[in-house]
Amino acid sequence: MTPEQRFTRWVKVTLALFAAMFCYFLAADIWVPQTPDSTVMRVVTRFHPACRAT
Repeated sequence: MTPEQRFTRWVKVTLALFAAMFCYFLAADIWVPQTPDSTVMRVVTRFHPACRAT
């Protein structure tokens, strides 16, 4: 195997690995968001009434 072929194989493997990791990150962010803004999209239920300060 020539050095050019070895280099080409490493580039392809690296790009495929990067694409797989990016797709995994994107899917994980869609289905399990880890941002503080994710609670805005959920229904918020009050469990105590608002009290007026005296």
